[in-house]
Amino acid sequence: MDQGGDDEWTTSLFECFADVPGCLDSILCFPCQIGRQCAAVGGASNTQDTRMCIIALLLGCGGPCFVFSIRRSIRQRFGISGSDVGDCAVSFLCASCAHCLNQRELTNRGFWPGGSLCASEPPGGLG
Repeated sequence: MDQGGDDEWTTSLFECFADVPGCLDSILCFPCQIGRQCAAVGGASNTQDTRMCIIALLLGCGGPCFVFSIRRSIRQRFGISGSDVGDCAVSFLCASCAHCLNQRELTNRGFWPGGSLCASEPPGGLG
């Protein structure tokens, strides 16, 4: 069942290197970026949700579940077409790419999650 709206993702799943620092942060600082993306989905740019960061760190093996949850929230918040089944498939089959896409999407829509290690400012003045 299709959910969301008529909008599309601003970049494709495999454009990980469109924002290299954001991509590196998403992979190297996974728990921190989960916390940052959760805060950004809630409307807080460049903020850390420490609680979610700690939960992601403790439940590291649940990474795709966190990515799915954030991806679903992004899609619903911004009216992006898609489905929970599609979000789940992408999040579990290519969690790293989906996590990087979440980072880019939030940044492109003006809710830069912020950087943890590699990304100290939004790419190209976005955010």
